[in-house]
Amino acid sequence: MEKEQDIISSNNQNGAETSEIPDNQVKLSKKTLALLNADQNPSENDDIPVWQKTTMNLFYSMLGEEPPNYVNRSIPRQIKEPGRPSEVQLSAPYIEEQRPENPDFIRRISTQIFEANEEIELEEPSTSTRRKNLRAQLVNAVKLTTANIRFAKGDGRQLQDVGDGDNFTWLTSVPFLWFKRDPKGQRQDISGIVIFVLSTFNLYYHLNIGIQPPVIIDMLRLAITDSESDPIHNWQSIFRIELAYGDVKWVVKRTSFDFITLHVNLTRRSELSSLVPKFPSGISNWFKTKIFHSRKDRQDISHSAALERRKELEKYLINVMKRLWLHLHISYELYAFLELSAISITRDMGWKGKEGYMEHKVERFKHPVCSFRLANEKWEQRWILVRDSYIAFCSHVSSTTPADVFLIDKHFKCDKLEPKGLSQVLQIHEHIELRNSSRRIEIKTDSHSSKAFMESIDIIKKASPWVKQHRHDAFAPIRENARVKWYVDGKDYFFAVSQALLAAKSEIYIEDWWLSPELYLRRPPSENEEFRLDRLLKKKAEEGVMIYIIVYKEVTVALTLDSHHTKFYLQGLHKNIKVQRHPDHGIEGVIFWAHHEKMVVVDSRIAFIGGLDLCFGRYDTHSHELSDWPQNTDGPTIWPGLDYSNPRIKDFQN
Repeated sequence: MEKEQDIISSNNQNGAETSEIPDNQVKLSKKTLALLNADQNPSENDDIPVWQKTTMNLFYSMLGEEPPNYVNRSIPRQIKEPGRPSEVQLSAPYIEEQRPENPDFIRRISTQIFEANEEIELEEPSTSTRRKNLRAQLVNAVKLTTANIRFAKGDGRQLQDVGDGDNFTWLTSVPFLWFKRDPKGQRQDISGIVIFVLSTFNLYYHLNIGIQPPVIIDMLRLAITDSESDPIHNWQSIFRIELAYGDVKWVVKRTSFDFITLHVNLTRRSELSSLVPKFPSGISNWFKTKIFHSRKDRQDISHSAALERRKELEKYLINVMKRLWLHLHISYELYAFLELSAISITRDMGWKGKEGYMEHKVERFKHPVCSFRLANEKWEQRWILVRDSYIAFCSHVSSTTPADVFLIDKHFKCDKLEPKGLSQVLQIHEHIELRNSSRRIEIKTDSHSSKAFMESIDIIKKASPWVKQHRHDAFAPIRENARVKWYVDGKDYFFAVSQALLAAKSEIYIEDWWLSPELYLRRPPSENEEFRLDRLLKKKAEEGVMIYIIVYKEVTVALTLDSHHTKFYLQGLHKNIKVQRHPDHGIEGVIFWAHHEKMVVVDSRIAFIGGLDLCFGRYDTHSHELSDWPQNTDGPTIWPGLDYSNPRIKDFQN
C-alpha cells in the first residue's frame, strides 16, 4: 500500500495521476530506445560525397557567399502536454507494454534519449522561424539545382536530366495529362500514385487521386554509358542505358536495331511524325557500315567512333522525350523501350530487374479447393516484371495492378528449354521455364530479352533470401533486430491496441471477422470505462482521426455476429467513422466464403495482424482462469456480460 501511494504521489508531482505499474509489465530497453530514435539525429553530413562538397564550395564562392558547414534535417518536434503520453511512448506499443499513463516513466525515457545529443532543441519554434527556415531551404534548393545543371558532365557517365531544371513544367502539364487520352481513346493508366520527384530538392509529393495520371517523363534521367558488339548478330551493337526516376534506378540494354524500331514506330503515328527528331545521320551511316563492310574494317571504325555514337543516341533519346513531354503526347512504345511501367516508379518495391513484353502460359500443380480447374492454358502476352521476391505479370505497360504474381520460394527454378519442332527450325523464340512450389510457367521471347531475363534471374538466385533453405524449413529468412512483438493472450494484445489507438494522429484501419463495439480493451471495466472500444473510437474521431472499419457480413441464419448493429452503431457515433460490411450474399454474391483477416493499422506506422478479433470472448490472461473472480470476494468483474466465453460452463452469457 505504501508502494502504491509513493508511485501516485510521484506521478502527481509530474502533473498527472496514474495507477501503479504492474510488476509483469516490461520496460523499454536501451536497445529498443536506440531503434525508436535512430532517425532523430539532425547531423547527417558524413554521407555527403567529397565532390559535392567541393562543387558547392566553388559555386558559393562564385556567388560571393559563405558555404554552409552542415545540412539541416527536419527534427521531429516533441510537444509536452500534461497528462498525455510522449511521442516516444506512443510510437511503439507493439514493442513494449508499459502503461502510457505514467509521465514519470516517460520523462526518464526522454532524458535517456537526448542525453547524448545536446544540440537537439525540444522547444517548438515560432511561426516566423519556421517560415524563415522554409524560405532558406527553398533558396538553397534552387542554388543546388542551378549548380547541378552548371557542373553536370556531358561525357555519358553522368545521368542527364530529360526535363529543364529551371522550369517546373510539371506544375502546368500534370493537370492536362490527367485528362489526356492515349491513341486508343482511353484515359491514361500509367501510375496510381503521382510521385513528383525533385531529387535535388529531396522532396516527395504523393497525391492519391481517382484518375490515373501518367509517368512524369520530365523527372527521368538517363545516360548511355557503354556499348559492345552483339555476340549473336555481329552487324549490330548493344548499348547500355542507365536510368533513374527518383529513388528507382535501373539499366536497360538495347540494340541498334531497337533504336531504329523505336524511331519507325514513333514516326508512323500521324500526331507524332512532326515532333520526332531526325535519326542521327552518323548512326545510319554506321549501321550501313556494320552490314556491308568486313569485320576488320568494322572493328577499326567502331573503336574510333564508339563514344560519339553513344553521345548521338543519348541526345536523340533526350530530344524525343522532351518533345513528347512538352506537347503532352503519350507513347507506350517509348515506355516499353525504357522498361518504364506504372509499377516501376512505385516506391519501396525493391530491386528493379528486367521488364518487357513476353508471352507466357501457366500450369498449376496445386489448385484451390473452392475453384474449378481451367481448360488447357494458352499463350498470352503480358508485361513481365522481375523483382527480388516475385515476378509480376501485367496486362499492359500502363497497368497499376498485376494480373498475376509468381512468388519466388525455396523451390524456385528457372531454366532454358530446348526448342522443339518448328521452333527448333526457325529459332525465333527462346523458351524459359519457371517453377515454384505451386505451379509452372513457361515464357517465350526473343534471344536478347531472354538473355536479359536470365541475367536478372541469376541475380535473384545469388542475392534473394527467399530462394535459400531456412531454419525449421521456413519460407522466410531469420531477421535480427526486427521491430515485431508476439502476443498470445488477449490481455496484452488488447492493452497494446488501446495504446496504439490512443496515439493515432491521422487514420485508423480495422478489419475483423467479428467486432464488438462494447468491448473493454483494458480490465477491470469498472476502472477503465474510457477504454471501451466504442468510446475510444469516438474520442479519436472527435479529434479529427479518420476511422475505416471492415467487418464480415454474416449469414444471419447460421451466425449471430450482428454486423448490422456494429455498422450503424459505430457510424452513428461520429461522421469520421466509416464501416463497411462484406460480402453480400445471394444469387450474384458470394456464398461459401468469409474473410477472417484480423488487422489494426494506425497511421500507416503500426500494424497488428493475427488471429484475435476485437470482439467478445477473446480476452484471456497468461494464467487462463476458467471463471471470473470468486463470488465470495469483493474483487472487480473482469468479464462483463456477453464477454464471458467458456464453453465448458457458459458461452457468451452473463
